[in-house]
Amino acid sequence: MSTPSQRGHLAWAIQNKKVDSGTFNPAASATATANNGDVIAAGWFRHRAETVNIGVNDFYDVLPQEVGGSLFVNSTYKNGSFVAGGGRIYTRLEESLGYLLFAAAGTHSAVAVATATADPLSDVYTNTFAVSTSDETRMPWMALRKFTPAASGQDGATEYFADCKVNMLTLNVPAMGPTMAEFSVIGRKPTVVASEVATGATVNGVANAFESGASLAHSCTGEILLPGFTNSQAAAYIADWSGGKFTSAQIMIANNISQPDQQMVIGAYHPDDLVPLSRAVQLRLIYKWTDPKLYRKLLYNGSTSWSPIVQNSEISIKTASVDNISGETVPYSMKFTAKDVDWTMSPPQLAGNNLLFTEFTGIVRSGNNSGVPAWKIDLVNKKQYTNLSTAAAY
Repeated sequence: MSTPSQRGHLAWAIQNKKVDSGTFNPAASATATANNGDVIAAGWFRHRAETVNIGVNDFYDVLPQEVGGSLFVNSTYKNGSFVAGGGRIYTRLEESLGYLLFAAAGTHSAVAVATATADPLSDVYTNTFAVSTSDETRMPWMALRKFTPAASGQDGATEYFADCKVNMLTLNVPAMGPTMAEFSVIGRKPTVVASEVATGATVNGVANAFESGASLAHSCTGEILLPGFTNSQAAAYIADWSGGKFTSAQIMIANNISQPDQQMVIGAYHPDDLVPLSRAVQLRLIYKWTDPKLYRKLLYNGSTSWSPIVQNSEISIKTASVDNISGETVPYSMKFTAKDVDWTMSPPQLAGNNLLFTEFTGIVRSGNNSGVPAWKIDLVNKKQYTNLSTAAAY
């Protein structure tokens, strides 16, 4: 007998407190007290996934060879465990993605979307997820739920992974098709529950309904803008370059979380804590060559000699649903923005029977703009995510 893996599922939730040495309670609660659940009142959200590879990692070792022993291994042992892995998802923008973005960024704010007449759409919001400008280490604790099905029926194994932090989130925007997100986490505590099932009544606040494809973010509805490439001494080369054409874009958000073995302490089987040691964002764009303006700006600074000056600009990368939000006049959308990006560009490769493309890479800096986050993602949907105020960050 074989088991189709697509009968499994993945869900996530934001925690209202760190579990620490206690036992994880997957129930939802508005308050972070010892007698209530450990996730915020919004509860759990399932999201369809192309792949799910999160799981338990053992600190497993072999006892060294000893005098008087066999030539074979005498003993093995475990030092503890931690959580690692993640998944690949096509980005649906209706609701659940917002919690993952919050976990990767650290802060959230929401404002009503304004129409062309400046009248707000009362139930459509621009939710901004960004790195805190006052505390760049701020990252919420999150929990994930993985259901692995049995060969038949509804039974299977449900694992909860608590006290997790997002250490990588990559958004891939193709030339045509839906945007894909790849994410990974590092976590402290795994728990398995044998009796929960994948279908039937809601389990610990995990809604049965998945978000539909109506809110998928499509690249054909998107745009990439690069304002700010200006040079008064060489305006003939490039003035304000916002009309470039690209075949793909990749946004790689990295939170360098402390490694589990760094956090192991005497008297515990799980890491004591998890904190970001550094944070970075790298952008990779494939440019469909139309003229040499951008190339000459980045490498020659608009002159005839190579320039050591690193070129800098802001960038925005936006994708949206193909139709408007039901009952509204705007679509679902997701826009990444960074105000301070340093750029470099690879040489164009000439080849017979082919078009001309070149790749350029951007590094997001901490920024010279007071009070402006290094990066942010604006998510437009009908949610306000008001319960994120109860999330635990430390």
